[in-house]
Amino acid sequence: MSDKTIKLDIVSAEEELFSAQVQMVFAPAVMGEVGVSPKHTPLMTMLKAGDVRAQISETETKTFFISGGLLEIQPNSVTILSDTAIREDDLDEDRAKKAEASAKKAMENSGSDMDLVKAKTELAQGNNLNDIEIFSSDDFTKKLTNSEVLDLMSYEQISRRTNTTKREYVKSNQIGGYNIKGMWYFDKKYSELKYRLLGIQPVGSNTEDLKRQDFKKRESPYFWIWYPTLREMLHKEMVYNDRNSATSISFDQLLISRRFSSFIYKEDNIYGNRAIRSYKDKGLQAILESERIKKEILDFEQDMWNR
Repeated sequence: MSDKTIKLDIVSAEEELFSAQVQMVFAPAVMGEVGVSPKHTPLMTMLKAGDVRAQISETETKTFFISGGLLEIQPNSVTILSDTAIREDDLDEDRAKKAEASAKKAMENSGSDMDLVKAKTELAQGNNLNDIEIFSSDDFTKKLTNSEVLDLMSYEQISRRTNTTKREYVKSNQIGGYNIKGMWYFDKKYSELKYRLLGIQPVGSNTEDLKRQDFKKRESPYFWIWYPTLREMLHKEMVYNDRNSATSISFDQLLISRRFSSFIYKEDNIYGNRAIRSYKDKGLQAILESERIKKEILDFEQDMWNR
C-alpha cells in the first residue's frame, strides 16, 4: 500500500464491480461532486445518480455509472454501495436494450418495493440511452447510433510494455467546453423576445492527440445532441451553488436562462451559415464580430416596438 493511493471498492447489488488502489476518486454526492484523496477525513454520505471516476494514474481514469447509493470514506479506503452500477465500457446500445427488457420483466414480477425500485432504475437507464437523439451536424438530419457515438469518442491505445491494445474513451475532464445552437424569436402573444435551445455539442480532446498522450488541446467538436430529448434528464440534475445551496437550479434552467459565459461563433446568414472564423481573424476581430451580432439580437426587440 502506498501513501499516494487509496483502496476503492465499488459494489452493486449483483457483484463487486471494481476493487483496486487508485490515486483519486470523484463521486456524485447529493450536495455536489466530492473528490477523495489518500488520508481523507472519514465521511459517510448519500450519492445521487451519476458518474464515479477513479483516477488510477496520471493518464488512466476509469468511469462507472451508478443509480445512487452510499459513500463511505476511511483514511485508507473508499467504499461505494449502489443498487445498480455499470462500467462506462458497457454503456452501449445492446446493453440499453437488454436493461430495458429485463427491467420490464422485473417490474411485472417484482416481489418487493426494493425489487421495483431497482427495476425502474434499469428501465430508466435503457430508455435514456435510446431516447436521446444524437446527430452528426448542426442541421440535425443524420442521426447517429450509440455505437457510432462511442466510436467518435474512443481510440485504441497500444501498450508497448505488454504489446496489447486497449479501447479507451474520452473522459469528462478532457471536455473543454460546449457549442450550443439556439433560435431567438419574437413571441407576439407576450410581446417579448424569447430563446429556444435546439442542440448542444461537446468539444474536447482529439482522439488522435490522446493516442499520443497529448492532453493539452481540447478544441475538437464531437457530435450534436438534440436538446429537447436531453432536457428531461438535465432538469433532474442540479447545479451546485457553493455560495447558497438553498437556491440550486437544474442544468436545464442554467442553459435555458443562459447563465454562463459564452461568445457567438456562428449565425444563420446568406453566406452558407459561415462561421465567424472563416471571415475574421482569430482573437480581437472575432470577439468584436461576436459582440456586433449579440447587439443586433438585443436591438431586434427594441426595433419591434419602434415600428
